[in-house]
Amino acid sequence: MTLTEEFQKLWKNQEIDEKLLVPLFTWCSNKESNIEMCQDINRCFFYVDKKVLARKLSMNNKLRHFTSYPKYSKEDESVEFFYRDLGTKFKWTKSETFINMDVLDMERMKIIISREFGYDKKEIKLLKKVL
Repeated sequence: MTLTEEFQKLWKNQEIDEKLLVPLFTWCSNKESNIEMCQDINRCFFYVDKKVLARKLSMNNKLRHFTSYPKYSKEDESVEFFYRDLGTKFKWTKSETFINMDVLDMERMKIIISREFGYDKKEIKLLKKVL
């Protein structure tokens, strides 16, 4: 059986192949509502028969089988000038700038960067709207 067929069985609450338990378990464990059930299976994974765990995974009614596909987060290109200048100020590459965005206080950085690089009113309005 293929992984796709086994996933369809999982959706229909039918018995799944225990050989594909790990990929199916991984696929289902990324939803917040499934964490409790997946932790129960994970605790006894090496001690309980795999058929029992496969049945528990397929027969659990609380399981939400559809998981959202991770989306590509593309930054707004209209404020590319801000990210470029922010990287210039701290001597970061583009990837380092996006990694460090979570650490910086963006409200304060907008003011500091706009003063330091002399943005006009149009660019400042764009920064206020987007960031």
